[in-house]
Amino acid sequence: MPSALRSATSGSRTRIPQHILVRARENTDVASVEKPFQLLKPETYTLSLIDVALHHLDPARRIIPTVPDSLLRHRNPLQEPRYLEELRLQDEWARAALLCGSVGLSALLKHCADNLRQQATERIAPHLDDILSWYEYFGTSSFLVQNAEEHYYVGDPTRPCEALWRIFTVDDWSSLKEHLMLYVDKLVDYAISAWLAKDPRVDYGPFLLKSWSYSSAGQGPIEQLMKILLSHDESRQRLYDVLLGSPTLLARMLDSATLRCKYISGLTKSEVKEYLADDASAAVEAVFKCLDQVMIVVIKLCDHPVLAKDILKTDFFQYLTEAIVSWLNQSDVERDDKVSVQAFETMARVQALIVTEREKSSAHWKGCSRTIDMMVRGGYMDILYHGLHSRIWRAREVTVQLLQVLRSECDGKPSIARKLLERLKFLRGDNFADPHFLPDCGSHEYWAALATQAAAGGLYDKEEILPLCDNLSCPGDRRQFEASRVCSGCHSLVYCSPECQRDDWKALHRQECAKARRHFYQDPLADIPQYTQSMRLFHAELTVRRARVASEPGWQTTAGVPAILEIDSLNGKSEPSVHIISDYILLRPLEFTHSCSGPDRPVSYFAERVKALLRSHDAEPAEAGIRIAECNYLFGPNVIYMLVKYQEESFKLLYTVAMFESVEHTPKQPGDDDYVEWKRDVGDDYGDYHTQCHACNQSIH
Repeated sequence: MPSALRSATSGSRTRIPQHILVRARENTDVASVEKPFQLLKPETYTLSLIDVALHHLDPARRIIPTVPDSLLRHRNPLQEPRYLEELRLQDEWARAALLCGSVGLSALLKHCADNLRQQATERIAPHLDDILSWYEYFGTSSFLVQNAEEHYYVGDPTRPCEALWRIFTVDDWSSLKEHLMLYVDKLVDYAISAWLAKDPRVDYGPFLLKSWSYSSAGQGPIEQLMKILLSHDESRQRLYDVLLGSPTLLARMLDSATLRCKYISGLTKSEVKEYLADDASAAVEAVFKCLDQVMIVVIKLCDHPVLAKDILKTDFFQYLTEAIVSWLNQSDVERDDKVSVQAFETMARVQALIVTEREKSSAHWKGCSRTIDMMVRGGYMDILYHGLHSRIWRAREVTVQLLQVLRSECDGKPSIARKLLERLKFLRGDNFADPHFLPDCGSHEYWAALATQAAAGGLYDKEEILPLCDNLSCPGDRRQFEASRVCSGCHSLVYCSPECQRDDWKALHRQECAKARRHFYQDPLADIPQYTQSMRLFHAELTVRRARVASEPGWQTTAGVPAILEIDSLNGKSEPSVHIISDYILLRPLEFTHSCSGPDRPVSYFAERVKALLRSHDAEPAEAGIRIAECNYLFGPNVIYMLVKYQEESFKLLYTVAMFESVEHTPKQPGDDDYVEWKRDVGDDYGDYHTQCHACNQSIH
C-alpha cells in the first residue's frame, strides 16, 4: 500500500494529504484527479476538495476546437500543431471536468459531515451556472470520452442529478433560493433532458439500474431531482411553463415515465441483483421504491389541471400496474411480504389521485374513468388479490380501501365491471363471490360487495334494455320497440309516445321542466359531467339486478306496510336496508322544514314525481308483485339516488326516477341566523349529507 494512501486512511481524524489535493488540482490525468475522491469519507472530509472540483469545472477550461479554414483546404504546418493541442486539452480538461462534475460533486455532498453540509453547499451554489453549463456540454458535445464501462460515463446524467438534488436538500433553504432563481431555467432544462435520456448500455432503456450500485437502491437520482424541482414554487412553475409550451415535449416526458414502468416490468430478480450487494428481497424492495418514485413525479405533475388531463389520457397507469403485478408475482411470500407493502402504498397514491382529480371537472372525471379502465386491463385485480392474502396488516388495510374505491367504478362504466368480472372468474372460478378463501381480516364483506357489483354491471347488455316511459300512468300498450322520445326542453325524461308525453306534462312535468333544463345546461358550464339517458338506464338496470341479489322473502313489507329496499353502494357494507315510505321521504331531498324562518334544504326537482311513485306503490296490493328499490351512485360531484319500480318475479324494470343530491343555494356566512350548512361526510358513509340549521338546530341525516 502506498505511504500516502496508508496515511490518509489510518486513524479516524486523518485528512486527505495536502500533496494529493495539490496534484489533483494541477494535473489533468484521471488517476490524479480521482484519487482524493476515492479517499473521501466523513472522517477524511475537507472543504479544500470542493475547490479542486470547482477548479476543473471552470468555464475557461471548456473549449471547443475549431478547424481553421486553411486546414480544410490543405495541410498547414503552422496551424496544425495548434489545432492538435486544442484537441488534446479538450480531451484532458473535459475528462477531468466530467469526473469532478459527476463522481466528484456527488461524493462531496454525499459524504459531507452534517456540521459541514450547509457550508459545503453554500460554497458550491454560486458556481451552479458553470456546473450546469458543463452538464449541458457533456450531453451535446462529441469529445471522445465514450467508454461505456467507466462509472462516470459521459452520457450518464445520474451522478450530476445526484449532485444537484443534494445541493437543494439542505436545512436552510433560504440561502440557496437566490441561486435557484438565477439558474432555474438551466436547472429545469437539464432535469428534463436527464429524464428523457436513454442508456445505450441497456438497450436504450432508462438510466436506472446502474445508479443503484452507488446510490440508494431504488432511489434514482433523476427521479429525486424531479421531485425536488416540483416541490419548490419557482422551479415547479418553470417546469409547468416548459411542458405547457411544448405538447411534444410533454408527450416525451410522459412516454419516458411509461418507459420506466415497461423496463422494470421486463426485469428479473437476477438482473437487478447484479447491481445490488444485498439479497433478493433488496431487489424487490428497490423495484417497488423506484416505481413509487416515478409515481410521485407523475402525481406532482398532475397538480397542474391542464397537465393532469393529458396525463390521464396516457397508458402510463396501465404499465405501472403491469410492472407491479410482474414483481408481485416474482416476490416470495415468506421473504418479501414486508417489502411488498410499498407496492400497495403506490396503488393507494394512484387511487388518491383519482379521487382528487375526478372532482375537478368533467374532463378529469372522464379521464379518471379511463385510467381505472387501463389499470384493470393491466392487472389491478391481481394486485388486490395479492394484498388480501398478505400476512402484513398494512397491506390488507390498504387493499380493502382500494376495493371500496374500485367498487364505485363498476357503477359508472360497464366495461370496467365486465373486465373485473372476467378476472374474478379467472382467479376464483364461478364461485368468485364467496369470500371465505380469504383470511378472516375484515375483508369478507368488501370482497363480496365488489363481486356482487362486478357481476351486476359486467353482465349488462345495452341491447337488452327495453325503452322506458316516464309517464307514471302509462298503460304499457303504447310502447314500441324503438328509441323513446326525449323531452326537448330538459332532456331528462323519456316517453314511449306523444300521448304519454302530453299526459305527463299535465300531471307532473310542467312544474319540473324549467328546473331540470337549468340543470342540463348549467352542468357543462360548471364543467360537471353530463348525466345521459344511457347512463340513467344503466343505473336503473343495475339497481334491479342488485335488488335481485339482495332480496329476501318478506322484505317488501314492514309490519304490513309497503317498504323500499335501500342498497347503499357507496359504503363498504353489502347488507341492504328496508324503510317504510314515511321514513324514506325524510332520508332523501324530498321534504325539509324548519321551526324557524331559515331557508329550506334544497329539494330535488323530481321530488313530486318520487312522491307520486310512492303513493301509487302504497296503493298497490302486495299480491301484485310490484316492488321498489333504491341504490345510490357517485357520478361526478353528485350522488345519484336511483329509485326503480320492477316486477318481483321477473325482475322486469317498470319505472325509474333519478334524484341528484346537490346544493342549489348560496348560503350566507356562518353565524347568521338563517345560515344552513350542508357538508359531505367522507368515510364509511361516503356520499352522505348532514344538514343542519344553525338557528333552530334542526338536522336531518
